[in-house]
Amino acid sequence: SEGRHFWFVDAQIRSTSYSGDGAPDGATGLQVGGGQKYFFRNFGKSIHTFLAWSAGFSSDSKADATSKTETSAIYYAGNGGFRFDFTKTLFMDIEAQFFSSSLTGTTKTTAAGTGTTTESKVTELQVDTFAGAESLRFGVGMIF
Repeated sequence: SEGRHFWFVDAQIRSTSYSGDGAPDGATGLQVGGGQKYFFRNFGKSIHTFLAWSAGFSSDSKADATSKTETSAIYYAGNGGFRFDFTKTLFMDIEAQFFSSSLTGTTKTTAAGTGTTTESKVTELQVDTFAGAESLRFGVGMIF
């Protein structure tokens, strides 16, 4: 019998930079986490549906001419999507994020001119729903 539960590790590194006169400073981000996917019905031999949950740590930093903002959080999220098998070991996932919330998070903002820092902390015990197509994620993977 074929297993329907699979554990996964998720790691992301993000970097944005701008150039030109008056351009904002760049942004960076890091996310490390893991979770589990549960596969449901198969549509043919190579298309599968799944639901997934994940949890982990994320850190982001962005700046513009007036301030620098640093955010760190322990998050939890829920996704659903489709897996397309290209071969027995190579696949592509297309998934939509249903929600992503910070179990606990900190945001620190520093004003560029004065150096004044404000810090806020948040605990979210609710789910924050996704906002349309921007929540879609595409991935290619290999089964070892």
